Amino acid sequence: MIIADYVQQLFVKKYVSDEHGTRFVSLNKTYDDMPINANHESSIVGIVVLFT
Repeated sequence: MIIADYVQQLFVKKYVSDEHGTRFVSLNKTYDDMPINANHESSIVGIVVLFT
């Protein structure tokens, strides 16, 4: 899980890179994937760490 700056907004998403491309994916399936490409300004600004 990462914190992504995607088109100047922050999101908590999963970073996925596979045969379908590179994208940010929400754990809530209501939201569409966010493609990472030259058409969308994006960067990873942090990593989510969970303690139990």
